[in-house]
Amino acid sequence: MEDKLGMRTRSGAWLIICCRKDNSLLLAKRSKRVRRPNVWNFFGGCLDQGESPEEAVLRELWEEARIRLRGCDVMKLGRRRLHEPSRRYTIRELHYYIFLTDKKPRPRLNREHSDYAWFTPEQFPQKLNRPTELAVNLGIVQQSVAFARRHLGR
Repeated sequence: MEDKLGMRTRSGAWLIICCRKDNSLLLAKRSKRVRRPNVWNFFGGCLDQGESPEEAVLRELWEEARIRLRGCDVMKLGRRRLHEPSRRYTIRELHYYIFLTDKKPRPRLNREHSDYAWFTPEQFPQKLNRPTELAVNLGIVQQSVAFARRHLGR
């Protein structure tokens, strides 16, 4: 999509799944069958045409992990717009959501991912995909853990 100034925008949505019991977050490892293999990421991806960020994150979670949630199960953490002139899309619009759980779901991964694991933010792997790396660098991961601690037991 292009804006009035001719800048191309790419929008995506990602879900941070946080277990309240130990403040661990679910990450999936991209398989060798897809672009950017062997990096870890949150479940999510690009918005389809006419799709809201919330619809996209729920769809991507189902497609990638066979975990079905409803809109009322997730809360929006925020949106970031980044100017990235060195990339194919000049503007990246990133939507982040959180799902708090007491039980760790067991994803049934599609071909896009080869593995999954639960990590605390201090244990995150070094190789992260761009949206997950940005979530770490922008403080969104820390924000999600703090959010989980505030809502512990609710």
